[in-house]
Amino acid sequence: MKRKRTSKRTAGRSQKNRGRFWISWWVFLGLLVSAISVLLYLEIYRERLQQWIHPVPEKEEPGRAASELDKAGRLFDEHCRSVFEKAGMDSQFIMIRQHPEGLGGGTFIFKRYEVRITVKDKISELERALDLAAGSLPGATMLIRKEISGGEERTTLSLRMRERVIRQVVLIPQGEAVFQPSPSPAPFRVAIIVDDIGLSLVPVKMLLSLDQPITFSIIPGLQHSLDAAGLIHEKKREIMLHIPMEPLNYPRKNPGDRSLTVSMDPEEIRRRVGELIQEVPYLSGVNNHMGSRFTQDRGRMSVVLEELKKRNLFFIDSLTVKNSTAYDESLRLGVKSGRRDIFLDNLDHEESVIQQIDQLIRLAKRRGYAIAICHPKESTIKALKDSMEKFRSQGVEIVPVSELIGVS
Repeated sequence: MKRKRTSKRTAGRSQKNRGRFWISWWVFLGLLVSAISVLLYLEIYRERLQQWIHPVPEKEEPGRAASELDKAGRLFDEHCRSVFEKAGMDSQFIMIRQHPEGLGGGTFIFKRYEVRITVKDKISELERALDLAAGSLPGATMLIRKEISGGEERTTLSLRMRERVIRQVVLIPQGEAVFQPSPSPAPFRVAIIVDDIGLSLVPVKMLLSLDQPITFSIIPGLQHSLDAAGLIHEKKREIMLHIPMEPLNYPRKNPGDRSLTVSMDPEEIRRRVGELIQEVPYLSGVNNHMGSRFTQDRGRMSVVLEELKKRNLFFIDSLTVKNSTAYDESLRLGVKSGRRDIFLDNLDHEESVIQQIDQLIRLAKRRGYAIAICHPKESTIKALKDSMEKFRSQGVEIVPVSELIGVS
């Protein structure tokens, strides 16, 4: 009987010890899991904790600063237009140059106004009005500098924001020359681009016989594209690539088998652009053939423009659609660029073309420059030939389109 009691006591002690062991084990395991969880939490949220302990100033969103400068610049442009109108300034005495500048991962447009003043007393009036306009822009300051140039005092107003000059207005007495891109230039300049070159050499020879620096835009891969390039280059005229792009209502309207379409991925676009550029020698720049759909696609246009920038080619937006993004994108990317102002021959008869040429001359005299696009049609060539004396008598010079890059 005694042995049985001892045996039971030993068994009970053993069970109790096992129970304590498992409790200790589970407590240890729980503590271990808790410790690991805390360490993981600290690791995952270390950056957030560091920011809480040592706050870091927030980084500005990329491109925000440039966007702010662009917005301020556009507001100042509106003030400039209003000030010039109130002062009775004729737009033909106001020339504008612009180019893109980078800032904080974005791009803003720097713009410079060069204003010829016919009445010297107006300089002080304009200076006060523009300085007041700058004061209405938060964070903007206006620096005013006067200097003597060519025996005349000129005033330069520089609008600054974020330590960058975003606008300049140069007020110059009428007696002083404003632009001198070439010796004794005409005060008014136009560029005439003839598209769709390559189907025949006959219109090319007729246009070259006008003995004017007309710009020729060649469609790649046509029967006479290479021969035309050779003839034009021989006469030292400017050559562009007329790059086919997808229009609205494609494929009912079809710019050709090798056109750029919105269905292409970026690599395919890059490859196609490179191939088309290789096909036309002596290139200075590019403009779009059709493209009313493609040029509205900002992403795909930027791919094209990046390829042009690599090769130092300028781009002229033919503006075949109002909502084209091509010109804005070229400015953003820093591509030398311009845009078409007038189509001369939407209607294929001489009288209509002459009316458009008259409009081109009026625009150039009002603004100082204009870019026209036309086609190698018989009526267009005859109208151009008949209008050459008119250009001369009106003081309007025909120049290669590259001379108007950055002005339009």
